[in-house]
Amino acid sequence: MNKPLLLIAITASTISLLGCSNDFVETVKNGTLQTDPQRSIGNVFDKYQDCASQKWQHIEGVNGENSVLFTCKINSTDPFLERVKTHYNNALQRLKTHEAVKLKSILAGNPPEAVDGMAKIQHIKESRLALQFLFTNNKSTFKISNAAIEFFWDDDKYSTIPIPSACYGNAVYNNLAIYECIAQVSLNRDDGYPFAHISRAYDIRK
Repeated sequence: MNKPLLLIAITASTISLLGCSNDFVETVKNGTLQTDPQRSIGNVFDKYQDCASQKWQHIEGVNGENSVLFTCKINSTDPFLERVKTHYNNALQRLKTHEAVKLKSILAGNPPEAVDGMAKIQHIKESRLALQFLFTNNKSTFKISNAAIEFFWDDDKYSTIPIPSACYGNAVYNNLAIYECIAQVSLNRDDGYPFAHISRAYDIRK
């Protein structure tokens, strides 16, 4: 799978792996977030149980800005897709038995569109968590400037959706599946989010 592991907002000119680039990576990994100032970022993210194949990269942007990109393969992708498949099959059954009014209430949207969204989501073959730590001009402080889930579809397309800090912060620092925070509404209460959100990402895929 030869896809760039970059967030939409990043316009990188070079990805450095040697020399001073290691200083940027180590600065991030040794730093802390307000979520838990007692634990280093590296200790938390490298031990996050919903992550596999963690990777840290220093990126120098076209205007000389420095950032560190953290990516990892999300382990809970397959369980999430299984739950989507169950909801999809149940939705189809409701449509077949002409329970359109009930289905509309359950999915919080137009039934055919909601079902179509779930159908698209089933074609995700891998997803990754990606966070960009952007350094300030003094190169000693940084902030998370972008956080997203990257989707790789079985037709070799690629797309992303942004995730809020409350979502990834709670998931990573409490060792919860990342999909639990973005999908708890749709999968626990049976309404339409984030089915439409993720399926729209497919429609504007690269």
